[in-house]
Amino acid sequence: MSKQSDIFNDLSKFVLGAAGAARSAQKEFETLMQEQIRKYVSSADWVPREEFDMVRDAALSAHEQVKVLTEKVAQLEKQVAKKPARKPASRPTKAAGKAAAGKASSTGKTSKK
Repeated sequence: MSKQSDIFNDLSKFVLGAAGAARSAQKEFETLMQEQIRKYVSSADWVPREEFDMVRDAALSAHEQVKVLTEKVAQLEKQVAKKPARKPASRPTKAAGKAAAGKASSTGKTSKK
C-alpha cells in the first residue's frame, strides 16, 4: 500500500504544481493584456471625459435654446398672420425721380453737395 500512497502523493504534487503554473501563466497573461490595452488607449486619439462632458453640456444647452427660439418664431409668425397685410409704401420711380431733379434745377437748387 505504500507504493499506492506514493503514487497518490506524487500525483497530488504534480496536480498542485500544474495548478500553480496555470495561475502564474494566468497572471502573466493578464499583465500582458493590461499593458497592451494601456498602450492602445494611450495611442488612440480619444478625448478626456471632462472635455466630452463639457461639449455634451454645450450641445444640450444649444438644443434647449433652439427649442425656445423655435417657439418664439412660431409665436411671431402667428402674430404676423393675425395682422392685416399693409400696403407697401410706394417708391418713386426713375421717371418721378428725374422729374423731381428737373424741378430742383429749375428753382436753382442742386441736389449735389
